[in-house]
Amino acid sequence: MKSRLSFILFCVSSVFLLQCKDFKGTSNTHKMFREVSQIIKSKSLFSDSLNWNQIGDSLSVLSFGENDSANNELIFSFFTNQLRNVGDK
Repeated sequence: MKSRLSFILFCVSSVFLLQCKDFKGTSNTHKMFREVSQIIKSKSLFSDSLNWNQIGDSLSVLSFGENDSANNELIFSFFTNQLRNVGDK
């Protein structure tokens, strides 16, 4: 059952990334975004409150570069702000 759920979450996040046409960054950045979004979707009490379509649109304006650690910090800050906006502390 867990493997099915993991597979479904992976597919959903992959489709989500493909919809973000202007999503830049390295393959590690893409992988980190998928992992963080999967964790939030499966573990956060506030994941249903997030507008995942709006998150996809917002990602296209983030300035990802070739530095993976800077990209990771940008991803963590972005999701932290999104969760705080819907009431997660």
